[in-house]
Amino acid sequence: GDFEVIIPATPPPSRSSPHPFRDGLLGLGIGLVLGVALAFVVGQFDTRVRTHREASSILDLPLVGRIPHVSPKLLDSTPLIVAADPGAPASEALRMLRSNLAWASIDDDLCSVLITSSVKGEGKTVTACNLAVTLARGGHRVLIIDADLRDPRVHRVFNLPNAVGLTSVILGTT
Repeated sequence: GDFEVIIPATPPPSRSSPHPFRDGLLGLGIGLVLGVALAFVVGQFDTRVRTHREASSILDLPLVGRIPHVSPKLLDSTPLIVAADPGAPASEALRMLRSNLAWASIDDDLCSVLITSSVKGEGKTVTACNLAVTLARGGHRVLIIDADLRDPRVHRVFNLPNAVGLTSVILGTT
């Protein structure tokens, strides 16, 4: 071809790239700063309640009791833990809850207790039934109403028929 060399190429006195140590430190620094910033932003938008202390603080209400996790193996045999295993930690926690409810209502008679949660499978039925048994064993008169209209389970725990439901009673069809 008709090429002509105007200035011959000369190698640079030092290499221009890569600088692995500098590039690694720069990447680490930027990654840490972005990671911390992202964690902070995500934390600001996370509204989940993770501990019982958070719930008590948000609601500005005292914690009356905490029931420890019960193994599914024990629950499969019987959901009435206080009857099946009175020495279990959950049984003791339910007795403490009964006592705390008595102390919380020392000035007034406690007429009703509502046990609820926002998610299925958190132990509402197990807690309500075991607390009812614990209260009954403590000499209290107990009426337990299963207000779960989609999947009532209290009748299964106590091995009772479910011919008449809460809706039937409210509508007066019984």
